[in-house]
Amino acid sequence: MDRRARAKLDFWIEAGGILIFCALVAAWFIVSSNEPLDAEGLAIHAGDIRSFSAAGALLSDEFSHGDLTDTFFHEQIELIDDKVEDIGKTLGRSDVRPESKSDAEQLKTFADRAHTTFENARQKDNIKSDELRQLAGLAKALEDNLRKEAEK
Repeated sequence: MDRRARAKLDFWIEAGGILIFCALVAAWFIVSSNEPLDAEGLAIHAGDIRSFSAAGALLSDEFSHGDLTDTFFHEQIELIDDKVEDIGKTLGRSDVRPESKSDAEQLKTFADRAHTTFENARQKDNIKSDELRQLAGLAKALEDNLRKEAEK
């Protein structure tokens, strides 16, 4: 086999290897995205809701004391609200393992409450920081329970 033919063969072997690798990555992604949410996945969402609720409460306190500009406050609240709304949509359309269904429903309720609170804040310049703190505490408790459940 001459050099040119060998180079062509090497090229097609490398191209085939890359194609197979990409197909395997795509297959893994499709399979993993279709798996139902388990306690570990729900714990991640609970942690996100906890963090976003706590951040919203802090933003509210700073805004009410005049430490934030109106524009900054509204932009941050809108950003957090979009993320919380996405979590709620994910929880609403995802399959959940049977043993975690009640936790998922509770977490969806938390996401909806947070979304409503942020939505009201965007429209009225009035955010209920106490409600967000309470929600952060509830989400933290649920997150801790889900993490313990996931470790079993």
